[in-house]
Amino acid sequence: MLESMGRFASAAYQTVQSIEEVRSEIAAREKAETVLRKLTDSLDAEVRVRTQELEHRNAELAEARARMAEVARVTSLGVLSASIAHEVNQPIATARNNAVSALRFLSRSPPDLEEVREALDCVVSDVDRAGNVIGGIRKLITKTPAPRDDRLDVNEAIRETIVLTRGEALKNGVLVLTELAEGLPLIQGDRVQHNKSS
Repeated sequence: MLESMGRFASAAYQTVQSIEEVRSEIAAREKAETVLRKLTDSLDAEVRVRTQELEHRNAELAEARARMAEVARVTSLGVLSASIAHEVNQPIATARNNAVSALRFLSRSPPDLEEVREALDCVVSDVDRAGNVIGGIRKLITKTPAPRDDRLDVNEAIRETIVLTRGEALKNGVLVLTELAEGLPLIQGDRVQHNKSS
C-alpha cells in the first residue's frame, strides 16, 4: 500500500507540475496577447493618424489641381479672346478702309458715284465676312462642325481678294490689272479661311 501511495504521490506531483507548466504557458500566452493587443492598438492609432494625413494631403492636392485647372481655363480664354478679336477686327478694319474710300470718292468734285457704289459694296461684303467669322466661332463654341468643303471659284476668289484690298490699293496709288482664265474647275475650301487670308 505504501508503494501505491508513493506512485499516487508521484503521479499527483507530476500532475501538479504539469498544471504549473500549463499555468505558466497560459500566463505567457496572456502576456504575449496583451503585448500583441497593445502593439495592434498602437499600429491602428498610427494607421488612423497616417490616413488622416493622407486625406488632408489629398484634399490639398485636389485644391491645387482645381486652381491649376482654373488658371489653364482663364489662360485659354485669354488666348481665345485674342484670337476672336483678331478674326473679327480684320474684316471690320477692311470695312472701315472701304468706307473711308467711299467718303473720299464722295468728296471729289464731282463725286465719283460708281466708285462710291463699289466701295460701299465692299463694306457690305466685309460686314458679311465679319458675320461669317462670328458664325464660325459660334459653331466652334457650340461644337457644330464648321463647313470646310465650300466649292470655290478660283476667279471669284481672286476678284474678292482684289475687292477686299481695293481701298488700300487706291490709298497707295496702286493699279491692279487682272487676266483670269475662264472655265476653271471649282476648288474645295473654306470661304471664311480664304477671305481671312486675303
